[in-house]
Amino acid sequence: MGLLLVDLGLTPVYALRVFDNSNYQVVAAETNSVKSKPSVKDTDLLLQKAEKLFDQSKFQESLQQYQQVLNIYRQQGDRLGEVLALTGIGMAQVSLRQEASAIANLQNALTLIQSPAPNLSNADKQHYRKAEGETKYQLGRAYISLEQYAKALPLLEESLKIRQEVGDRYREGKTLATIGIFYVKNYEFPRSVAYFENGLKISIAEKNRASEGQILFYLASIYSLLGQKEPALALARQ
Repeated sequence: MGLLLVDLGLTPVYALRVFDNSNYQVVAAETNSVKSKPSVKDTDLLLQKAEKLFDQSKFQESLQQYQQVLNIYRQQGDRLGEVLALTGIGMAQVSLRQEASAIANLQNALTLIQSPAPNLSNADKQHYRKAEGETKYQLGRAYISLEQYAKALPLLEESLKIRQEVGDRYREGKTLATIGIFYVKNYEFPRSVAYFENGLKISIAEKNRASEGQILFYLASIYSLLGQKEPALALARQ
């Protein structure tokens, strides 16, 4: 069972913050320093840098970067930015096994989501809803890490519902896979396989290579545990 302790934390949080072209764009460049009065775009680039560090498994450095970004968003009065930074902090803390701190930060993010600024446009409401899906997903990860499975599953199912509601297919695959991990840890292997296979189909269709690789690993591990060597080997080769 030790092969299945790693869960899907791969999360491009920055991509949740793609507004209309008049306001925001996905920016590929990086910034190496914080100006005395960073612009929103500068701060978004720092958020992107924090995510890149996370994807490189540099969790402590990622956490420090998210904390820096959080302070700047708060100074700017950017409520959605604050939500994304808090969620990123929680994500990094789960990976560092700092679950109690992670849960506190993620709950703070949910509090902000549930009390948004007045007069939000429909587009902004959609971005908050996407952020809610990610925050609940990371809370589910935290409770899985603590082996508090009864708390984890409802959060993951709520996250999945939100992903489907807002059409967030890119993250839907990894959410299905993490629900699959829940069932693995509860020894419900056939049920877990169904979630993994659905997650794999979506991840392939959405070209989410990181999620695809993780799911293939889990499926190979489960088939191996079930004594089904041929499917396990085939998946391992992929």
